[in-house]
Amino acid sequence: MAPTTVARLAAAHVAFRAVLYAAQCTQLLLGVTASHTPGLNALPTLCGLAAVACASAAAISASASLPPALPSPPSADAALVGVALYAACARARFSSLAPSDLRSAGAFAARRASLAASPRYATRAERKLIHQLGRRHGCHSCGARAPPFHADHVPPLWDARRPPRAAWRRVLRRPAPLRFHPQCLACSGKQAALLSALSAGREVPVWARSVLHTPPLRSAASVAGNALVACALASENGCRAAAAPFEVAARLSLHATASMRRYKWRHQHAKRAGGVPSIRFVCKDIFTGISLKFAGVMSPSKTAQRKHEPHWPN
Repeated sequence: MAPTTVARLAAAHVAFRAVLYAAQCTQLLLGVTASHTPGLNALPTLCGLAAVACASAAAISASASLPPALPSPPSADAALVGVALYAACARARFSSLAPSDLRSAGAFAARRASLAASPRYATRAERKLIHQLGRRHGCHSCGARAPPFHADHVPPLWDARRPPRAAWRRVLRRPAPLRFHPQCLACSGKQAALLSALSAGREVPVWARSVLHTPPLRSAASVAGNALVACALASENGCRAAAAPFEVAARLSLHATASMRRYKWRHQHAKRAGGVPSIRFVCKDIFTGISLKFAGVMSPSKTAQRKHEPHWPN
């Protein structure tokens, strides 16, 4: 591998991880955590999706900024491909890019990396299994794989003894199920201090009850960032297979832009006629165009022609 290629990959990797960490710090300031955002359960996922898109665009820009100057895909196309690569990684969740809340399951919590628990402490056999799960999957709060690991109750026993937050659980009198998750010593100490403060009725700031983490090198985020830049570099060197994702992203962006132009045209004419414009045909047009593109029926040239038509079709 040429030194220039290595430098481009390194610069893109650093930029990708830096943007993800900056996005995580921003979410911490806003009080958004992986699994404890009251009333806004979809917000961590949306923030993670936006973070991956921005990180992908930043990675491509960082790679293209190094000499010699090479043509690079547009930022919008890079963002779409980066999001698709991250979603295609094994069991990747966009919400796992948010900070972990020590009062609930962390960003790296997964059912396959936990054990069914009871209010009692873990037995020796359960602690042994938790140690193995921690070595394999890492701490559920910060992702660290350095032993030893504690068997952490999720939700914590202090919280599990209180009435459930979910209304349907309170009505049916079904408490949240307890599970053991592996947790490193550092996060366990922070959680103990947090629960002591909450038990005493003291107010705890958001930064004291959350854990920041950087994506491990083997995580889906790192794999997606490296794969994105590798595809971009391969496409610059003439690899058709590597250029295919960026071509698909460009076609989808072009079709979405054309659909919004049609909606704007329809909105103006409906407003002049005194009618109520509908956005239903826009969604139908977008999904129809996407299916036609993947089926190979619609070519980019036809899309470009439709974009410049003086009268938009119904």
